Formats: sequence, structure tokens, C-alpha cells
Amino acid sequence: MRNGNGLRLGAVVAVLGVVAAACGSSGGSSSTTVAGSTAAPSTAAASTPASTPASTGSSTASTTGSTTEANKASATGITADTITIGAAFPLTGPASSSFGPDTQKGMQARFDMENANGGVFGRKLMLVTADDGGGPQAALTAAKLLETKNIFAELSWSPFMFGAYREYQAKGIPVVGGSFDGPEWGDPTNRNMFTFLGSDPHYPAATTFAQFMKDKGATKLAGIGYGDSPSSSANVKNTLAAFKSLGGTVALENTTIPFGSTDMTAAALQVKQSGADGLYVPMVLNSDIAAVKTARQAGAPLKSILLSGVGYDQNTLKDPATVQDLQGVSMTTSYRPIEVNNQATQDYVAAIKKYGNYEGIPSFGFAGGWFSADLLIYALKNAGSNNPTAKSFIDDFHSKVKGYDGNGILPDKIDFSTDWGKGSLGVSATNCGFVVTLQGSKFVPENNGEALCGKTVPGSEVK
Repeated sequence: MRNGNGLRLGAVVAVLGVVAAACGSSGGSSSTTVAGSTAAPSTAAASTPASTPASTGSSTASTTGSTTEANKASATGITADTITIGAAFPLTGPASSSFGPDTQKGMQARFDMENANGGVFGRKLMLVTADDGGGPQAALTAAKLLETKNIFAELSWSPFMFGAYREYQAKGIPVVGGSFDGPEWGDPTNRNMFTFLGSDPHYPAATTFAQFMKDKGATKLAGIGYGDSPSSSANVKNTLAAFKSLGGTVALENTTIPFGSTDMTAAALQVKQSGADGLYVPMVLNSDIAAVKTARQAGAPLKSILLSGVGYDQNTLKDPATVQDLQGVSMTTSYRPIEVNNQATQDYVAAIKKYGNYEGIPSFGFAGGWFSADLLIYALKNAGSNNPTAKSFIDDFHSKVKGYDGNGILPDKIDFSTDWGKGSLGVSATNCGFVVTLQGSKFVPENNGEALCGKTVPGSEVK
């Protein structure tokens, strides 16, 4: 059985629900999200052995920008002892395989780690989740449901946030997470939204990954994306524009694929007939695999194939058919490959094993959930008062939260006073990202595991 392990897109179709789920960690904690009730805080061990791995971001964060006074109930969702955080992502529907339980596990694992180390200024973090797998309207319903749980902030790792962001903006609720669903993340009217990914609302093209494909021998590039996903189709257009700016030829642009489709017969024939020797596919993994396999079977002479944000995952290596289909295929990732095996990746691997019971390469959902939670924790520790209101937290996030890089796992340090609303799809605010290539039964980091960085293509913004 194939697993859809990642997603970088905008519009999809499915159903809504709020579910009960338990995400056990090696620390014995659980995350309970039940319709009509609030999740209990983590029950992870209250004390941490000296061997506990360092946080991939927050427990090592400086709090010199914060003022410390006695904890009090300073805002909705904040009491003297707890901070309640909401999260909506697809637990059902076609996008659930790319997000689902792994996203919840990643968020809860990071909360468990913080709670085991005393919490944020002594407050325990509580996670309440809702299912937005029904699409943008379901995301709005989930947002309204989470509001009834008196949340302080929202964690978002979902392709459907574009259906709910206006609700959070109107209520002044901070939103932290992934900006891959739509252009709202960098819109100046949405100052309450924060991401560690690129968020320029005009979707400018960046040369980062186009240059990589050119360096791998591609001279004529084909791009295939979803027609019902604004960010998937924009990702194709951006990469092709960047490739052209580097002197390459655009052989094919096909952004008509139905979301989640694995019928790539016609598209593969187009790739072959176009003479393309490079293929870029920013879709869910099952669609990407079908596109790659069918294009190869059609006889397309592909020298470089790049998947956007998906595929680099332990689940890929567990599936022999996927390993065979993706031989020699490269994949972008927003996180430093764990194969680099430096102190930052060692700490990360140890932390997700201890608190998330996760071994191997984190999935798109788990990693996204972890780092969304990690950024929120980092901001809570560095954004001024330990008794914030939602407004003061948002204001201080913009002015005081600097130097965030997930403790060396992300490609660069983010300064939200200068980097907010910058960076293109699939890269960081400074147009950087990582690439790995599947060779045999393992992933090999490109550029010796260091981030690849590019430039914004002038005039490429979507008007």
C-alpha cells in the first residue's frame, strides 16, 4: 500500500469531524481531543534526566526579551497554569494520509517535551484538535469549533487554512504553521499569521530548485500540477519561470490534474512528446509517483526529476514498490536531512524518539506538526511578557521574535521583524531549502546536506 506522505497545495475535497485520538509518547503522555471537551495537558514526566536531548528550538531559546511576573489569566486560553492551543488539519478525507495522525503526533510530542521541562514560564501546554479534512468550508467549521474551546492560538499544518483564516483574523487569534495552502500568510492584513516557510503573497519565482535541476542536466523542463490547487499550480508556474530565467526551455506546463489523481497517462504522453528531460511535480506523493512512473514508462528521457516537499520520509523506504519507482528521484524538504548527522539532527532525532516514539525520517505531517509547535513555543518565550494578550503576542511576535531556526534544523535563521511575508513557495523566507535524492535503499543529501539558496526572479510575481 502506498502512503501519501506530503502535500504542498491549496484546494481539496473531503468531510469534517472532530475526533477522539490518543497519541502516546515514550514518556507515557496522551493527547485527547474529544468533541465537546478540552484536551488534558500532557502527563509526561515532570522531571527530565540530564540526558534529555536539547529542544530543536525552544528550550534553548533566549528569553531576555521577556518580562517575568507572577502568572495570571491574561487572555482567552491562558490561565496561571495552562495555555490552550487549537489545531486543525485533515484527519479524514484524501489529504489525511499526508497529514492526519502524524501531524497531531508531531505537535503533541513537542508539547510533551516542553511540559516535561517545566512548560512555558511554568505553564503546561494543552492541545485541542479538530478535523478540517472536508476542505475549506470544513476548515471554517473547525475554526469556529476550536474557538468554543477557548484557545489562545491556532497551529496550522493544513492545505485548507485558506478557508478559515478570515475567522481567525477577525477574532484576533494568532496562527502559527505552514504557509503552503495559499497567499494569505504574507498578506499585510493578516498580521496574526506566522510561518517558518516562504510566505510572499504574490508567489514570486525563486531560482533555488530550478538551478538544482539545471545543474543535474535538465535543459527542457516539464511541470505537472493540480488544477484545483492554487499553490500547486503556482508552484509549477514559478519553477518553470525560474528555469526559463536561467536559460532553460519550458517544455510543458500542465496544471489541469484533478487533486489526488493517479491517472497520469495523458500527462506522461505530453511529457514524452514535449521532449522534456526534466520533470517537476508539486503534488501529493501518490500523484507524484504515478507521474514519474508513467513518464518513464512512456520513454521520456528524464535526467532530473524533483518532487516538492514530499517523499523524504521513512514510509517511502518501507515500501519496496515506492523505492523502485523513485530511484534517482530528488525531493525538496524544508528541514535539514537527518542523514547529515550533526549535533542539530542528533538532538532532533533523539527528541522525536523520546517524546513522539518516532524512529527514522519524520513524515511531512510529523515534522510540520513538530516545528509549528516549536515556533509557537519559541515565540511564547521570546515575545515580551509571560502574561500576554493575543494582541500583545502578535505585536511582539513581529518585533521581538528573531533568530528562529529550529536549533539548526531549518535552512536559516528567521527574524520576524524583517522576514515576515517574504520567500516563495517551497522555500524559506530567504529562498533556501534542502534536497535529497533516493539512491538504492537510502536518501542521499545534496550539497553535502547544506541548504541550497536562490534568488527571486524579477517580475515573476503573480498579480
